Amino acid sequence: MESAVEVKQESPPLPVKQERLSPTPQPAGLGSPQPGSDRSASIQILQAPPEGSRRNKVDEDHEIIEILDNRGDLVIVAGEANRRRFQVCSRTFFRAAPAFESEYRDQLEARIPKQIHVPRLNPAALHVLLLLTHNQTKQVFPMLSDRSLLAEALVIASNFDMHECLSPVASKWWARVWDKDAIRHDDLGPLLWIATQLGHYKCLRRIVGRLITNSRLNKKGELIGFGASDDEPYLNYRPLSAQNNLIESLTNCRKLVIDTLLKVNDEAIQRLMTAPTNPFVAIDGEPNPTVCQSLNNPIRCDCSMLGALIRSLTAGGWAWTVVDNEMRLRPPADELRGSPKRLYEKLKGMGQTAVDMAHGKATHSLCEPYGGNWVALDDMINQAFEGVGFDRAKFLKRASAYGFENMEAW
Repeated sequence: MESAVEVKQESPPLPVKQERLSPTPQPAGLGSPQPGSDRSASIQILQAPPEGSRRNKVDEDHEIIEILDNRGDLVIVAGEANRRRFQVCSRTFFRAAPAFESEYRDQLEARIPKQIHVPRLNPAALHVLLLLTHNQTKQVFPMLSDRSLLAEALVIASNFDMHECLSPVASKWWARVWDKDAIRHDDLGPLLWIATQLGHYKCLRRIVGRLITNSRLNKKGELIGFGASDDEPYLNYRPLSAQNNLIESLTNCRKLVIDTLLKVNDEAIQRLMTAPTNPFVAIDGEPNPTVCQSLNNPIRCDCSMLGALIRSLTAGGWAWTVVDNEMRLRPPADELRGSPKRLYEKLKGMGQTAVDMAHGKATHSLCEPYGGNWVALDDMINQAFEGVGFDRAKFLKRASAYGFENMEAW
C-alpha cells in the first residue's frame, strides 16, 4: 500500500496542453491569468465574455485578443493608448466593408497571419461594427444608451461606407440618445453629427433651430455653441472637424437670421420716417387718422416713436453706418457676433423702451415700432434653414435605409 501511495504522489502532472483544452472555470470579471499560470505559453484561454460563446485569448506579447470568430483569419489592432485586438473572419468583414480592405491592402499582403493596424480608429466603435458584421447584434444592445459611442461608430461607417452595418440597431439607438431639449454645445454637436449621418431630417431641423438660436461667432468667425468658450468652436468636435460644408451652411444660416433681424429694424425706422399717419391702423381695419388711437390726447405717434426708437438704439451702442449706399443703424461688432436670440430679445426690449419713452406705460398695440405681428424667431430660423440648401431627398433616402419609416412620430 505504501508503494502504491508513493507511485501516485510521483505521477507527473497532466500536460499544459490538456489544461488549456479544459480550463478551470474562473471567477466572473477575471481579466488576466492567475498567479502561477504558465506565462511561457504562446496562447492561453481567458474568461469568456458575459454574452455569447466567444472566448478571448492572449497572444505572444501577452495582449488580449478578443475573438469574434473562432476560425478568424484576421486580427485588427485598433487604437493607440487604449489599443484593442479583434480576431475576425476577413471574408465576413470585407464583404460588409470593401473600402476597409482597399484602404489597408498593403498591410494584408505584408503579414502572415493577416493583421491590420488602425491606430486612428476608436476601438470601442470598431468593436460595435465588428459585432454587427459578425451577426452578434445582441451583444450591441447593452451599448445603445451611449451617445458618444454611436457618434464614433458613425465616423467609421462614414469613412468606410459601412452605413448598412448599423441599420439593425440605428433606430433603437437614436431613440435612446435623442434629446429634444438639448441646448448646450457638447450635446448639440454630437446630435448634429448623428442626425446628419442617419438622415433624420425632422430631428436635424430641431437641432439646427436650437443651435442657430444660441450660436455666436468668435473673433476668427468660427461658430461657437451655447456654453462653449471662444476656443471651442464646433469644428473642434472631432466627428464634425471634416464637415466644413455643414458648418459653413450653419454659419450662413445664422447670418441669414441676423440679417433678417437687422432688416426688420431698418423697415421699422423707414416706416416711421415716411408714414403720414399711424402705420398700423390699416392692419386693424381702422380709418387712417392723424393721431394715435391708443391715447385720448392728439399726438403724432409715428414722430414721437421714431425719435424714441433712435434714441433707444443709439443709447444701446448702435451707430449710423453706410449700408448699400444708405444710412443704417447697426449694432456694435460684439452684438453682431452674438447669438440671434440675444439680438432678437434686445431689439424687442428696445422697442418697448421706445414706447415707454414716447408715451409712458400706455398701451401701444397699434403703433409699437416693430408691431405686434413681428415674425417669431423660430420662423426666421426655419426660413433660413430652407435657404441654406440641405438636401431633403438625400436625408430621407438615408433615413429609410436606417429604418426611420415614420419620422413624424418624433
